[in-house]
Amino acid sequence: MTSSAANAVCAICGAQMRCGAIGDGKQPDTTCWCTTEETLPASARRPGQGCRCQRCLREAIAQARAASESN
Repeated sequence: MTSSAANAVCAICGAQMRCGAIGDGKQPDTTCWCTTEETLPASARRPGQGCRCQRCLREAIAQARAASESN
């Protein structure tokens, strides 16, 4: 498996993606793309939901930000 090979699916949309925490199944990647993103607020997290692709993660962050600004 190469470092860019998909090893997971997005918990929201089902798109194939690369999760750096899973890595090659024996060792995690050195870094994961999600570490460069904003942190998903706790209010938007669901226990056991799993990783989100970049698009779904960014949408969830934006929605959580908008919800907190409207309160």
